[in-house]
Amino acid sequence: MKLKTWMFFFLAQLLYDANAQSSHQFPKSCKMNILLIMDQSSSTKGGFDAARDFIIKVAPAAMIGPDAHRIAMIIFSGRTITLPWNFAKSNAELITRLKSVRNNGGITKIGKALSEAIRMMETRNTALPTFILMVTDGRSSDEVKAQAAKLRSFPKTWLFATSTNRPDMRGLLDIVGHEDFIIEAGSREVAMQAAINILLDIKKQCIKRRQQPQRQRLQQQLRQILSQVVNWIFPRHTRVGCISFASVGKTQTEFSLKEYGDEDGVIEALGKLKNTGGTTAIGEGIALAMNQSSLRDGARPEFATKVMIVFTDGYNNKGPDPVEIATKAKDEGWELYVVMKREAIEHQSLPPYEEIINEIATSEDHIFDESNVEKMFDRIGKRNEPCKKSKDGKAPNAKALFEAIEKKRPKSKAKKPAPKRHG
Repeated sequence: MKLKTWMFFFLAQLLYDANAQSSHQFPKSCKMNILLIMDQSSSTKGGFDAARDFIIKVAPAAMIGPDAHRIAMIIFSGRTITLPWNFAKSNAELITRLKSVRNNGGITKIGKALSEAIRMMETRNTALPTFILMVTDGRSSDEVKAQAAKLRSFPKTWLFATSTNRPDMRGLLDIVGHEDFIIEAGSREVAMQAAINILLDIKKQCIKRRQQPQRQRLQQQLRQILSQVVNWIFPRHTRVGCISFASVGKTQTEFSLKEYGDEDGVIEALGKLKNTGGTTAIGEGIALAMNQSSLRDGARPEFATKVMIVFTDGYNNKGPDPVEIATKAKDEGWELYVVMKREAIEHQSLPPYEEIINEIATSEDHIFDESNVEKMFDRIGKRNEPCKKSKDGKAPNAKALFEAIEKKRPKSKAKKPAPKRHG
């Protein structure tokens, strides 16, 4: 008969901060149409590479996905390449597609690119605001003003332009109509940071809006899960501890294995968890959990099966290598499960980092997500059946169970009585 030790880990969300650079009222919408227009011309040395790198570095600040921002792209020079709305389902997919784009050279025709943008606007989601960013030096061999004015006339549409090189300011003004819609032209680094800050400012607002409902969903989910195993959360059966981890130095024991002996105490404690922000140190969280296996912390090392459940998306950017620490934990007898928190990273529109997750978990069948996490608890819970029911089908006698456990505990050496003092 084995008693269970469960440990829950929660990956704190990474919050971003930024200062908006635009002086115009721009909608901080969690869902937008984003149209990127990139000048592929090789008229200036390194111009194409600079434009592509600009968008690659700006892209992670957006929230791209079917349930977030919908993105489309126009790449132009002599030949125009059009990528339709929602061609990239995530930030990572957008960056991958951008890296595959090659310089085809040709004559710069901004007017033609704007005409293509007008055509694409007819297929946008008209219920959403549209953010258009053109990366160009403003030099064009065709007419620009008429097409630019028509593009700007679409309802709920904001057209910005920026340059990665020395721009033709008159050309950029012809595109956007007002200098306030030119993003810090003249310095690529400043322009890049300005564009990033605009997107991050939107992202910041969206994260704040989603944070509380998301926490409530997670707590409700845990309440449902724990209610299924209420009979196992008991000092003589299963003990639960919790480690929260974020940045190095912010990883801490929320409660140890000895603190709560029933479901209500665990749920109440989980409900008090707070988002600390910061970077992510998965390895440090696992390492701290490994220290919770002593009698002092409420563990039963001579009887309990050591189970560690790590809730994470797999992205790690601080602290010790999580794969190395997880390997050490397995060597010490820990069984590691991973629950991929897909719902918790909706705002990033990034898929879980499954390569790391596969290395952390004991095996592939130890990996779950929100949709099937109940199966994991059913699987773990079956090991408690001997504690719930004896071989003859009757409930075990708690006193007899306790006495059997105590008999197997190593006996401590009796202290010799202190000699009596005379006189």
